[in-house]
Amino acid sequence: MTIADLHTHSTYSPDSVITPEELVNKAGRLGLDIICITDHSIFEQSIGIESFNIKNKKLLVIRGVELATDNGELLIFGLKNDFWKGFIVDMQILPSAEKVISAVNSFNGVAIWAHPFRKHNIMHYNVDYKKFHGVKILETLNGHNDKIENDRAFDYAKEYGFKMIGGSDSHAPGQIGRCLTLFKDNIQTEDEFVSALKTSEYKPITYEEFRGRNLSSFF
Repeated sequence: MTIADLHTHSTYSPDSVITPEELVNKAGRLGLDIICITDHSIFEQSIGIESFNIKNKKLLVIRGVELATDNGELLIFGLKNDFWKGFIVDMQILPSAEKVISAVNSFNGVAIWAHPFRKHNIMHYNVDYKKFHGVKILETLNGHNDKIENDRAFDYAKEYGFKMIGGSDSHAPGQIGRCLTLFKDNIQTEDEFVSALKTSEYKPITYEEFRGRNLSSFF
């Protein structure tokens, strides 16, 4: 099995105070297997994060992105720098969600609908939820959502057949790892991670569940 935080922000995001080195080393101390750094609408600027001198050598660091669209935000994995330069950088500030999803599918990446039903962010008012039905995965356990927002996301995912993930959405060191995703597979590489998101079994769990339960009981 593999335990991962799929949604974190470093100081490459303007609203985070976590340095990349703090982020990966805190993830290692927490006992995580994977930390995904999903800074806001930037990708190539953070080249090299994966190569930090991490104290926990078993930790896999994956660069993704949290991209704001005209219909809410997406976590995107499997990105390549040439795609980012050739497509996203040339797009308007809030690109079409449908166009982004189509492009991600075209390069065999993965898009995840981030923190739906959040009401304190202008990005989430008047969202047309059906526009995200080209996405197969929904974040149903987000560390910055309240219980009502996460419960609504869970119910929506169950109703429409989305797979579900958890992520801390951390912007400060103490928030890292509070919401996680437990994969049934043992994941060693970024390619295996992207493949697992598409085909493996996984569940959103809290850090307390990770530390307090036999993980095999989740499957």
